Amino acid sequence: MTKIDNRSILKWNSVNQLVNLSSKFVISVILQRILQPADFGVIANVLVFASITEIFIDSGFQSSIIQAKEIPPKALSTIFYLNIGIGAACTILLFAGSHFIGVFYDSPLLSSVAKLISFTYLLQSFVLVQRAILIKNHLFKTIAIVDISSNIIAGIIAVVMALNGYNVWSIAVMYVAQILISNCLIWMKTNWWPRLEFDLQSVRSLWKYGSKVLLSGFVVFANNRVDLLMTGKFFNSSQQGLYSRGKDYGSLPSGIIIGIISKSYFPIFSRLQDDKAQLKDNYFKALASMSFIGGLLFPLLFLCARDAVLIVLKEKWIGMVPVLQLFIVLSSFQVFNSVNINYLAGIGRSRTNLTVFSIIGPIRVLSVITYFLIASDPRLVVVSAILTCFSFLETSMSFFFISRIQGYSARSQYLTSYSDMLIGWGIAFLLFMVGDVIFDLKMSSFAQITLYSVFYLVIYLGMCYKLKNPFLYAWIARISFVRSRVKNANHTKPV
Repeated sequence: MTKIDNRSILKWNSVNQLVNLSSKFVISVILQRILQPADFGVIANVLVFASITEIFIDSGFQSSIIQAKEIPPKALSTIFYLNIGIGAACTILLFAGSHFIGVFYDSPLLSSVAKLISFTYLLQSFVLVQRAILIKNHLFKTIAIVDISSNIIAGIIAVVMALNGYNVWSIAVMYVAQILISNCLIWMKTNWWPRLEFDLQSVRSLWKYGSKVLLSGFVVFANNRVDLLMTGKFFNSSQQGLYSRGKDYGSLPSGIIIGIISKSYFPIFSRLQDDKAQLKDNYFKALASMSFIGGLLFPLLFLCARDAVLIVLKEKWIGMVPVLQLFIVLSSFQVFNSVNINYLAGIGRSRTNLTVFSIIGPIRVLSVITYFLIASDPRLVVVSAILTCFSFLETSMSFFFISRIQGYSARSQYLTSYSDMLIGWGIAFLLFMVGDVIFDLKMSSFAQITLYSVFYLVIYLGMCYKLKNPFLYAWIARISFVRSRVKNANHTKPV
């Protein structure tokens, strides 16, 4: 079996996710300070419908290429041409349906923005095969360079347009520019070119796997977008902007972590699917690492959310804070669910993911829709709370199926996943009670964030050290190793 350099995979995916999402965060903050919540509400409404066509573009083939052990060249070329055809059809579909989107939301501006966004799907279809090959061959450094460069350049274009009064169009152009720049860089960085051959028979085996991924994509779409569909219909653009940005920021930390998991652990689990011992070891290590990192991150972000919004985005965005906090809680469950999803997909059990989605998804969708239909005065915070509860249920169900399939202990799954996370939430609750309830500290937002951060990190890391957390000890050992290398290097320098 080919040895997999897990450290290199995680390193470059970490660099990609951290730098890429950090730059997106900075650009988003700049745009939010320039633009109004209503501008982001318009884009959120368009992307609800645009996401439907995006599912078709991949059609599960990208995951099939990564998961399969061998792919004939003819199959790759066939998938390339199929993707272009599907991308063109999706562009035409969204462009033609843009009028109905404007009618649904009673906004002619939405119709015009949707027409521009529609071209992104034709552009995306030109690089799906190349990107899948890069992931399959673990060329994550190349992917990092492409993603980071395209997002930063597109973000700069958007900021310049926003400063010149283009409002919502600056955000729409950013989406198109990012994909166009990314396409150019991928074609420059990859050596693969499609051949002039097309054979549907060559992709039949890949379609068996990919069709399950495609169907899962539809269920995931319904789960993740039904709230935005309903909030866009029942609330105005400004409230939709507050909700969509609160959801995006609350999902940002898990987005970084999940991006690393999906691009790192999926190929790892795929390669190890025949080595049961290594597969189990890597699975529980993934859960344990998510627990430690999640415990370090999510409770502290929840604690500091309000003050951070006041400092960074100012008073006009304060309405997004309750939504932001609940999606931070939701994200703390999603990181474990992402490990489970990639584990099942990696061992060729994507149908199980579909089963989980098919059970939880319809109930979640019906719950959100029912709430809007029966509530006389619907609230954004209630929608967020409903989704948070279902995120926990979905993660619990995926644990159940993995324990049944592989014989892993369900108790071990829960203890490995939530041990460090529960420590973090306990510390956050204690600090909130002491600082906001008992003593009711009156401090500036910056001072409160600083105070909470210092106390939280000292207590959390101290408890993890006392409990001999393996990931904390590994970090300490690595720091000590680097320091000793630097010290030895300084001693050996010639005088």
